[in-house]
This record gives sequence, structure tokens and C-alpha cells, in this order.
Amino acid sequence: MHMHWSFLYRFFGYVFRSPGTLSSKCKEEQDTSNTLCSVGELCAKTGITRKTLFYYDRIGLLKPTARTGIQEHKYYDAASVHRLQHILRFRKAGLRIEEIRAILDDPACDIPTILQNAVQRCEAQQNTLKEQISLLKELMEEYPS
Repeated sequence: MHMHWSFLYRFFGYVFRSPGTLSSKCKEEQDTSNTLCSVGELCAKTGITRKTLFYYDRIGLLKPTARTGIQEHKYYDAASVHRLQHILRFRKAGLRIEEIRAILDDPACDIPTILQNAVQRCEAQQNTLKEQISLLKELMEEYPS
């Protein structure tokens, strides 16, 4: 992992699922070198869709650890599950894909600046929503029931 992880743990206070919370087919054990989750298991545990997981694979944000069989089924190890948890948390916070990629993959990226830019975007959206709510209330007064 990159030097960013210690910052991320301190900044976001990450708490990952304990080993007992994953299914028997997709579990984190002491020896994570051979623990793999299928696409379906990973989607069920994280709540994302297969389409989203395949999109992350296509753009290189989250690559499967292994592919097996004639159809090359995708499997993910514990490190990939942790990376996906980071991705989902960043997405929930409103970060863009390219910002997430920089935080996770670029040791030289300026994380505080990325986060500040995201805050500014959210504040701008908040202002727009306040304006819309105000206008809707005006319209409600013009068109009483």
C-alpha cells in the first residue's frame, strides 16, 4: 500500500468489516493470499451492482485479482475488498473517479486539496438547492391549493 493509507486511516477513521462478517465463500482469514470473492459475493457484501464493479475494472480503478475458467470469472482478494471499501467511501463523500484514482494510486497527490475542492463543489450544490427551494416556495404562494 502507498504512504497515503496511514493518512486515510487517521483522516477518515476507517473501520473495515471484521473477518466474521463475510460469507464462508468470501471471507478474510489470517492467510489472505488465497482468499477470493466472486463478483456476486463482492456485490452482495458491498451493495454495489455488477455493472459498477465491471466499470471499475474497465477503467482500471479496481482490477480483479484472478480470473478462472473458460469464461474467465473474476475474483477479488482481501486487498481488493479493502480498496473497494475506500472507493465506495470516497464516492459517497462526493469525490470524482479521477480524484479517487489519484488518492489511491498517486503517492504525490495533494489529498487535502482534493478534499477541499470536493467540499467546495458540495457547497455550490447546496447553494443551488437552497435557491431552488426558495423559488419553489415562491411558486407555492403564487399557486395556492
